[in-house]
Amino acid sequence: MHNLKNETQRFCEFLEFFLSPLGLPGAYDYYTESKIDHFVCVCEELRDTGRLDVSRCSTVDLFHFTNSMIQLMKAFEQDPCLGWGEISEDNEASGLIEVMYIGLGYALIYEEDASAFDTDYVRALAAVARMKYSSFKSTISASALNEDDLKAFVQTRRGFLPLVMYNSEALQDNYKLIYYGEHSHTLRIVAKTLLNRAEWRKVERSRLCDILGVESEEELTKVIVSPENCATVAQVLSLDLDSFVGLLQSIELEYEKAAIINKYKQASELPSKITAAEIKNDEDRITPTEFIELTKSIGRVHPNYKANKKLMGMLLQNGTEIGVEISTTKTVNIWLNASRKAIALEPFIKAEYEQTSADESNYGRHSALRIYNQLSREPVIKLTLKSVGDAKLVINHLK
Repeated sequence: MHNLKNETQRFCEFLEFFLSPLGLPGAYDYYTESKIDHFVCVCEELRDTGRLDVSRCSTVDLFHFTNSMIQLMKAFEQDPCLGWGEISEDNEASGLIEVMYIGLGYALIYEEDASAFDTDYVRALAAVARMKYSSFKSTISASALNEDDLKAFVQTRRGFLPLVMYNSEALQDNYKLIYYGEHSHTLRIVAKTLLNRAEWRKVERSRLCDILGVESEEELTKVIVSPENCATVAQVLSLDLDSFVGLLQSIELEYEKAAIINKYKQASELPSKITAAEIKNDEDRITPTEFIELTKSIGRVHPNYKANKKLMGMLLQNGTEIGVEISTTKTVNIWLNASRKAIALEPFIKAEYEQTSADESNYGRHSALRIYNQLSREPVIKLTLKSVGDAKLVINHLK
């Protein structure tokens, strides 16, 4: 089962990559304030139940939004630099794009003005039929079906769920507002829902202004979801007060949760303000992480390093490259070009390796060294350090 929340957030990050140079909001704003997650929720309900809440979305809106999303995701997929990876090699859709195809398919079947007979059309209908695109395409290719016949064919499939339209904002007394999950609502969307509810119940906005003490209708959006007005709004619009308050609490908790996550997002990436040398004695054992922090005093993480989990490259200020094995915690193993060999380092040398060439079948050294010029083919030495004192001595020699 795909995590639609994560995939939707990832899609918004792709949008930020393209649109942030234009001065538009960031990924978090796309996710919380745009209609993206709102329509994902609509499509998810269609996928699971075949039901469409027309108070949240019309079939025309559904068509335009899902079609736009699909075209964007296909553009991401076709850019080799992005690696979106939502569509597999056999053209089967998954995750976020899958629910977009389901929404598009329903819109194509039930909205007369939404028609464009192309591969997206066929794939969308396959999604609504709950069939693999390849199987669906093979089935219809054997028959000469026109557009109407193809829609009728989809509706006879075993997996098809007929569209059931309903209005959650109909004239229900003691109406319960339901929290659908993370960011399926925002306070702005809830305010719009309540104003729609007022319209359904024939409560004039001017009347709401009088009751809530607001001078203009433009201010209603802000005050209609405020804590001090919850009981009044619930009574005027015949809402279940507990569910209304619970919905607002859930949304604000989600905002707080997102803010906290964002606050600590880079916490683990920030370096410690102290090093092992400041809290350990020279004879104490040193770990690879502590050695790397000590080395940062005379260098930095190598620009060629690509998050390899077994070895990290370091580039010293004098141009020396070091490979630090990070997959072990018992000892610190580092790799140096043999030209840096010296008497001071001899007590720590564990192994020496001759020059190697691309023609040799046996690489003969750590495979993660291939991306570093001084360590990939040149003669190298491997050093093993066990204590803070060892590390200090080596670092002082290399700086």
